[in-house]
Amino acid sequence: IVLNSHVCLCYCFIVPTKNSNLRTVSKGGQISLGKKYAGQQVLVEKIAEGSWTVQTVVTLPKTDIQKHLEIYLKNQESEQK
Repeated sequence: IVLNSHVCLCYCFIVPTKNSNLRTVSKGGQISLGKKYAGQQVLVEKIAEGSWTVQTVVTLPKTDIQKHLEIYLKNQESEQK
């Protein structure tokens, strides 16, 4: 940030928690989540520049979506009663 011809350096310090892990991005732009997640599909969502969330997901074929949507809606109706 430049203010009145003076340079202001801004640093962000992140304090790790017991649920956080430091990873290094490889030269190819990859990170490893560990063997526990090998072969699983994940959804990577960019929150801001340099900040992402990663969630494991289960994908359904298009032909199964209607069936699962109907089951979900029936469950929602029964929970509201």
